[in-house]
Amino acid sequence: MPQKTLLNTQKPTGTIIGKHIKNKNMKLKSIIFFGAVLGLSFMSSCKKDWDCQCTTNGVVTNNTINNETLLNARDKCKAEGGSIAGVTTTCSLQ
Repeated sequence: MPQKTLLNTQKPTGTIIGKHIKNKNMKLKSIIFFGAVLGLSFMSSCKKDWDCQCTTNGVVTNNTINNETLLNARDKCKAEGGSIAGVTTTCSLQ
């Protein structure tokens, strides 16, 4: 039986170097992904006191939102703002 030979247009697949590079890239992507997930979970689950700054007709007031996560504090701060009888109050975390 004649042996098969590679033509110049064919390239060997699955080389050791190619597999090594793919594995290295996958490890790096996995580390970055899990690091981002871990970082976001710490940011969203840490309860502490937050400063909410509200502005009404140029007058600035500061309120403290106690013992809340970032996401809950942001929602509570935005809920303090609004518009009543043409007077608009805007609030944001500081």
